[in-house]
Parts: sequence; C-alpha cells; structure tokens
Amino acid sequence: MSKIIDLNIEETAQHKRAFSLYSSLNPELSASEREFAVAERLSDKDVSADDIKTWSSMFHWEERAAQDAQVVQKGLDARSRKEKLREKVEGLADKIFKALDDKDALKNVTIDDGKTLSQLAGALDKLVHTICVLDGTAVDTLVIRNTKPISDWTDEELAAAQAEGRARVTARAADEGPEAA
Repeated sequence: MSKIIDLNIEETAQHKRAFSLYSSLNPELSASEREFAVAERLSDKDVSADDIKTWSSMFHWEERAAQDAQVVQKGLDARSRKEKLREKVEGLADKIFKALDDKDALKNVTIDDGKTLSQLAGALDKLVHTICVLDGTAVDTLVIRNTKPISDWTDEELAAAQAEGRARVTARAADEGPEAA
C-alpha cells in the first residue's frame, strides 16, 4: 500500500510569523540572504535553514513580499497626491480669504445681486468642504431656506440663520450620540 502525501499544507501561525520576519528585512537582500537571516533568528525555535527555504518556496514569500511592497508604494503615492492637492486647495483658499480681507483690493468690486453673492458663498463652501474631506474631517452641510437673497439679509437675519445652523448641528450630534462627533 502506498502513502499519499498531501502537498496542500496550510500556512500555520509559525509560518506566518516567519514570513512577517522575512518581509520586514531589507528588500535589497537576496531571497536566500533573507531566508538565512530568518533561520538564524528562529534557530531557538527548532527551525532550520532548510525549513525556512522550504516554507519560502511553498508559501511564495518572495512574490508576497513584492506584492506587499507594491501596495505600500501605492498608498504612499496616493497620500503624496492627496497632500499636494490639499496644499493647492489650501493655497487657493488662503488667497481668496486674503483678497476678501484686503479692503483696497475690493474697493472697485461691487456685488449688487444676491445670485452672485450666493454663487461666491457656494464656491467658498465647496472649497472648505474639499479641505475638510482631504483632512478627513467630518463635514456637515445645512440648508437654511429663505426667499430673500442673502445680500438683502439684515445683520440680525444673518445672526439668526447662523444660530439656527449651530443649533441644528448640535441637535444632530446629540441625536447621533458621542460616537458621531
């Protein structure tokens, strides 16, 4: 009667720990140099260099390490693109807010209709929203309806709308619990 050998060995916790050690080593080392280093570190656990070489081949450590490196690099590239975009958006927002603060820059500019003012407010809101999304900050948008153009609002009406908005945000946060904040 002949023995049947099962070649589909499951990766155990010990194999996974060995791979973790293997993948944490300098990627510029050759595969055999990394295998030797893992075997040296695990020698007290009755693991030989031949065991590590077998595990490395059987569980495709070199390919897995390369895939992990690609995933890490893609994450770094995405974070770098996000940082560059955030810097550009924040720079644009800074320029706009400085221009709005500079009375001389705006002395010849007249906004005499509510639609233009509303569009400007909407554009600034989208800019701030984009900055918040890039920073990972929670963003709440509230719509306060009024038939009058915002340019015709009195200071009291603007203050009341602001107070209403803050109250609605506070109520929403209370309804959703402390985890929502």
